[in-house]
Amino acid sequence: MHDQVVGVLQALLHYNLSVSAFVNCLLDTKHDFSQFAINDLAANFQSVLASSITHTHLKDSIVLWLRKSQHGWHFSVTNILAEQLENFHLKDMANDMERLAPELWKLLDKQHLSTLIPPTAVAANDNIGDNEEEQYWAKVDGVEQSSGDIDIDIRTLHRVVLVKIVGSHNKKVVIICILIHSTNQKCNAFASVMGIFLHSCNTPEKVIHALARMGISISASSIHFAVHSLSYETYHTLHDMGQSLTVGYAYDNFDIDFKTSMPTIEKAMDTLTHMTSGSLIYLEHDVTADDLKCSAYLWACCMDLLRLHPEPSHSSGLMCCQHWNAYKFLADLVKYGPAYFSCFHTSLRCPETVDQIPVTKMRHAPARAMDINQSKVSGNIEAITDLL
Repeated sequence: MHDQVVGVLQALLHYNLSVSAFVNCLLDTKHDFSQFAINDLAANFQSVLASSITHTHLKDSIVLWLRKSQHGWHFSVTNILAEQLENFHLKDMANDMERLAPELWKLLDKQHLSTLIPPTAVAANDNIGDNEEEQYWAKVDGVEQSSGDIDIDIRTLHRVVLVKIVGSHNKKVVIICILIHSTNQKCNAFASVMGIFLHSCNTPEKVIHALARMGISISASSIHFAVHSLSYETYHTLHDMGQSLTVGYAYDNFDIDFKTSMPTIEKAMDTLTHMTSGSLIYLEHDVTADDLKCSAYLWACCMDLLRLHPEPSHSSGLMCCQHWNAYKFLADLVKYGPAYFSCFHTSLRCPETVDQIPVTKMRHAPARAMDINQSKVSGNIEAITDLL
């Protein structure tokens, strides 16, 4: 066998043809003489693939580039930051994996999905969201379970195929993440995000241990380290926000029902616990501390606060808030009312802009939950004191 391999390699060298080029040309050729070689590859594909993956020089080439830290997939659970979690997107990871390891990505690709729709159409609509995915799964199941003629329009079928492609991409990301995590324990971005998500859902530790063994999540102890790191970061964030004097304090009540596993008459009690959540919100739009020093002006005008912002007279005799209420009533009537009113959609005009505030993303940081019953006046005072 060794002499035969050497003879074949010498023949390839004589014709200036590499092994990879020979295999690709063999698979692409339409000549009948090459069919026996293609059939042999198909019959022994599993053994060839297994040998390639376990080979000393080939096994690391598949995930070599994916393991490097510059891709942003290395999370340190003891120093994890909230910004890392906010910037983590499964779609971005899928795009990077497809770009860095196209061969592995194609290997895991589902061929039956790629034949249903042209790649150009997929690229033009690859921003389908999770909400759309949930809406169309019912239709997907209906298409799969139906037999014979299916009464479904082309647009819906197109979207169903896209939903399946997105689901296929997510599965491929999970598979590749398991592979690279098994070769480099520091490449744990997906597992870290998944572990923190499981912790936020109060997932039992037995489930977390099982998923950690599979490489899908980090261990329970690592999750505790990550939560401690995030809590420490939030503590300093709240401290800096409070010292800026340009934040708003928001709080609200929530209830937790601590049910007992076996309620008895002796242990009969109210299991509902009333607590308070809080959050600090930055005052955007270039608000400064000097802008908030207006208490003296407000006290001087406290007898006539309604005239702080006088409204110009309008021909209809309505105030600005009344204009908005009238528009909202008509808009709801056109959109949700009887079908007759839908014909007035084109004649419905938006209300006039009075003093438009630019839309901006509010920055906020959550405070810890407070064991305070906010339904009482004393509870409100205690919650404000605790936040300050």
